[in-house]
Amino acid sequence: MAVNCTQGNMGVTSHSGLHAYAFDFGVGLDTPLVAMADGVVSLIYDDTVPGDPCYDGGGPECGPAGNLVIILHGDGTTTLYKHLNVVQVAPGDEVVRGQQIGLSGSTGYSTGPHVHVMRMENCGSLRCQSMPMQFVDAGVPALGTPVVSQNCI
Repeated sequence: MAVNCTQGNMGVTSHSGLHAYAFDFGVGLDTPLVAMADGVVSLIYDDTVPGDPCYDGGGPECGPAGNLVIILHGDGTTTLYKHLNVVQVAPGDEVVRGQQIGLSGSTGYSTGPHVHVMRMENCGSLRCQSMPMQFVDAGVPALGTPVVSQNCI
């Protein structure tokens, strides 16, 4: 399934500062999301539930309310997946590339269903320095570029 890059590195909406190197991909609600690489789940946030004012998206005040998963990889870096409707892993879980970790959503600071992905240094929290990354077949996708996951389930 091809998905469009709706915001890339240093995007005008929210990809700046610590989070400058990040991608948003437009996906439908409850699309299965999978781990990009093997690792151990280091952090989740899944407190935003239906009925919460930030469950179906909101402005900057909802930024901290985006449900998310962070996976620590063998090279010491982490990947973050944010705006999930459902988190399907727990801290300490070992995951393998292509394993389902949750369902997409629009929780937190969001204007519609998408997944925010980012590679970061490991600083033990979700406010770590983002790092450049590229995808095997798509390189560094620009705004509007379709990307096909190589981790299909």
